[in-house]
Amino acid sequence: MWNLIRENKIVSYFLTVLRVLLGATWLIDGWNKLTMSGGFHLDSVIKMLIAQPVTSTFSDRAAFPWFNAFVKWTTSNGQSATDMSLWANVLLWGEIIVGLLLILGALTTIASLGAIALNLTYLGFGLISKNPTELVIAFVILTAGYNAGKWGLDYFISPWVRQKIR
Repeated sequence: MWNLIRENKIVSYFLTVLRVLLGATWLIDGWNKLTMSGGFHLDSVIKMLIAQPVTSTFSDRAAFPWFNAFVKWTTSNGQSATDMSLWANVLLWGEIIVGLLLILGALTTIASLGAIALNLTYLGFGLISKNPTELVIAFVILTAGYNAGKWGLDYFISPWVRQKIR
């Protein structure tokens, strides 16, 4: 199974389609946030998370207490507008960069890790839409390693990096 996803040429074509589609999704979402009238803000989402954390299905306990604590710590308990703006900018530019890297097939493994981190962040905020599906696709791309970026810039980047590491 692992050899199939990591080395098979036919699977690499399928992975390329998945990679480009996932990259396009991230790029379009990031671009829409960048060009949004009034700008992209997370203030209300962060304040809602602090006031009413995402709870697990069968109890009232916080589902992601570590994430809630991290958001509280990085935004001074939701009081710092500058820190909340930083969160919005990191997510916005993260989406654009991850999208471009996946579309181009450049640093594919790192880009898929970025896609996983973005998806987990949105899930931590309680914003569930297509994120579980994107998370699975990003994990498949991450698992495939070089085979997912073979038909992209990784074809040129990977040998160069391997040569420099030796």
